[in-house]
Amino acid sequence: MDKVVAEDVTQLLDSQLQHHSIEDLEDMVKELSQQKKEQKEKEEQPPLKCMKTSDLQHSFSAMENLTDEL
Repeated sequence: MDKVVAEDVTQLLDSQLQHHSIEDLEDMVKELSQQKKEQKEKEEQPPLKCMKTSDLQHSFSAMENLTDEL
């Protein structure tokens, strides 16, 4: 395992203090906005319902009987 030296800490702190351009900040805002939009869309989607094959077969059979009667 490597040891942490003062230079590593200084480099990390300096990287956190970098100034971002307006374009960088706008890009970050757009990215966060897109992520929130995608998350909201996922939450709004209704859960899928499952149906047993036998129930589906019964439904189709009933529809077939009704169309035959018509």
